[in-house]
Amino acid sequence: MNKTKTTTEDVKKFLRVKQAAEYLGVSQHHVYRLVEKRLIPHYKSAGGKVIYFRLADLEAYICDTYVTPQSELIPQVERQLIQASL
Repeated sequence: MNKTKTTTEDVKKFLRVKQAAEYLGVSQHHVYRLVEKRLIPHYKSAGGKVIYFRLADLEAYICDTYVTPQSELIPQVERQLIQASL
């Protein structure tokens, strides 16, 4: 069985729950709930006890949870109403 050597660069790509919570600006409990509900991509250790997150996955999660401000919604709704009335 070939095992690949883990470098420090590889380790830096992954965060644990505490680090992920700090990065996201939420509590560790909230991160655990996101994991439990499978709302955020994550990895588990071979024994399943340690949870890891890739920084790129956390960034994607942040981008996926974008909330459109009301100032952008009003023109969109107006356009939809105009198109619907045609």
